[in-house]
Amino acid sequence: MNTKTIKQKKNYFLNSSKIYFSDYKKNRISFLKRKKSFFYEISSFLNRCIHNSNRTLFFCCGNSIIADCVSSKQKLVHEINYSYEKKNKIKKNLNGKLISSCDHVVITDTEHQKDLMSNLNFIERNLKDDAKVILISKSLIWMILINIFRKTFFNQKFYNTNFLPFKDLKEIFNTQKFELIRNEKLIVFPFKLPIINNILNTIFRLPLLNFFCMINITIFKKKYINKKKKNISFIIPCKNEQDNIPLIKKEILKTDKKIEFLFGNDKSTDKTKDQLILLKKNLRNHKIKIYEGPGISKSKNVYKGIDLASSEIIVIYDADLTVPIPDILQAIDILNDNNFDFINCTRMIYPQKYGAMKKMNFLGKYIFCKII
Repeated sequence: MNTKTIKQKKNYFLNSSKIYFSDYKKNRISFLKRKKSFFYEISSFLNRCIHNSNRTLFFCCGNSIIADCVSSKQKLVHEINYSYEKKNKIKKNLNGKLISSCDHVVITDTEHQKDLMSNLNFIERNLKDDAKVILISKSLIWMILINIFRKTFFNQKFYNTNFLPFKDLKEIFNTQKFELIRNEKLIVFPFKLPIINNILNTIFRLPLLNFFCMINITIFKKKYINKKKKNISFIIPCKNEQDNIPLIKKEILKTDKKIEFLFGNDKSTDKTKDQLILLKKNLRNHKIKIYEGPGISKSKNVYKGIDLASSEIIVIYDADLTVPIPDILQAIDILNDNNFDFINCTRMIYPQKYGAMKKMNFLGKYIFCKII
């Protein structure tokens, strides 16, 4: 691991940015207080992207208020001027050990960094494989309007920044071995007007209309990871599947003995439970677990199985053997060889037997997949 410290005191920020945030400190802090709702809206969206984070590092630039409302057990802030940051732990020195301890890195200061590519390279080399980088950036149109507004109404000087359109930022992240996994546009109406504010910002998140939004929030992950094989758990919810359990046995015998199989008996009224007990007895060399499902729904059964599973990769598998287990293991190889969080498989690419699915059903499934 590279633990070289970023020399941010001299080299991290542009000199013009340092001067701007120093000269307009009083006005800028006043602006942050007036526009809290704007930054809280960004924080609210970030909370949908950040789950169970033990440590989140924020690269802010005069808008540390974003970090205040983000859910994370520990929040560390790297700022251009620490008069803007009061609530969270300050990190002036950045090293590889610190980066590697974070689950999420939130970057909002790209236009003020002196050497964005080197900084991203440093983060990528030290970031955990499953950690995420969240980029918050402004649209080009809004950036131009903001600068005109500042000059016209506040007579502020134009300070040089390295502002880049989203397309260029995306390419820079790509060259530094980050893969884009999600992009959302939000906020078209940055003013606090009850109801109207929420309605407009919700409507303009729709496709095409989101072109006019002010903020891009983009989530990246490292492209390349340590190719260590991950453990696998199959969760198989069962309700009245007594005839399928012997067939599942044949599929299990084709697999690696290290794979964990969790069967959730969901209040079956036939002999499913007896068959599961017999299966476990006959496959002593395989990791077979049986648990009692809540009998409410398939999803509740699956959630309980996820809680009981001990592996990094979770497979939801139907007891009717719709897809052969060896085919699923091909998808798992993709997970092991890449840095993906989720794979959604499809049967729609193979020829179907005549009458297996109605044409309207086929069309509906195709449209639904596109929406997802």
